[in-house]
Amino acid sequence: MLRARHFECATDKANELMRGSASSPDVARQALRACDDRLSAMRTSFRTYLETQMVSSHGKAGARRAADQLARDTERKVQTYLEQSVVYTRYQAKVR
Repeated sequence: MLRARHFECATDKANELMRGSASSPDVARQALRACDDRLSAMRTSFRTYLETQMVSSHGKAGARRAADQLARDTERKVQTYLEQSVVYTRYQAKVR
């Protein structure tokens, strides 16, 4: 649910920002930056969940790494999607 909220937030911000003249990577970066609090909430929630499942300190360290990896993967996927979405939307606007 938190991952979907982060995606929705970033998509909404990118839609607002794409009206300007910024490049698609810049639009994606700005949108992600604007929604960083939701990504942090997702990371924290996942880390907390995993840490409660682990007993040893080694397991808890692994939980932190897994949560950080999930956040990085999510951010990369959303950034790639946003960049492609901006390019496509702008192209469609020119064609019409």
